[in-house]
Amino acid sequence: MLDIKHGKFCSAAPDAHDILVVGTSCLFGISESGAVKMQKKLDFDPASFTLYDNPTAAHSPSPAQNLIISSFDQSLYIFRQQRMIWSAKVRSEERGSVTENERVEWRAERSKIPAVEPLTNGL
Repeated sequence: MLDIKHGKFCSAAPDAHDILVVGTSCLFGISESGAVKMQKKLDFDPASFTLYDNPTAAHSPSPAQNLIISSFDQSLYIFRQQRMIWSAKVRSEERGSVTENERVEWRAERSKIPAVEPLTNGL
């Protein structure tokens, strides 16, 4: 498991929220009651992810958030619900690709951080 976040990604109900779990090759959306709402196999090695408000859904009765995932191959992927809507390769002149050893070191360092963060947004 890479990380867990709380937000509004797959829920249609205005007051429902989701728990998103990103693993080394998968994405899960879980309801507040623990039911698996979605699962998706990822064809890349995720490094980090976050949810952000979808500006086009701001006035919707149940505005959902988009998900952005960065990968170790220096790419960004944006998902709206289960569908990838955008991706791009990010290049850095001063830094080449991340090596497998750097990935292992990063994961080892990451495992020392508590996996679950406190829920926010008044819940």
